Amino acid sequence: MQAFTQKILAQGLTRDGARKERQAGLASPNKASRKPFSFRFVAPGKEFKMVLNFRRHHVKPSEIAATLRNIADELSKETTIAGASDNDKAGR
Repeated sequence: MQAFTQKILAQGLTRDGARKERQAGLASPNKASRKPFSFRFVAPGKEFKMVLNFRRHHVKPSEIAATLRNIADELSKETTIAGASDNDKAGR
């Protein structure tokens, strides 16, 4: 805060000038780039929406596609396992 006050005094900033300087400092690219990436998808018929959150701030489209394929594979495995256990129960 003291450094900012010194900057205002040294540059002779007006209230509006000081405000712009403060806002420029808040909107630094470093802070914005730390925000995790979220992929949002809404089905064309709006019957569902999906939000996929990543821990990193930058994700390539190919990484999104690979992640979605992994999710689909996991769901297929769970469905297969659930179906096998249902068949085991029916056979008893």
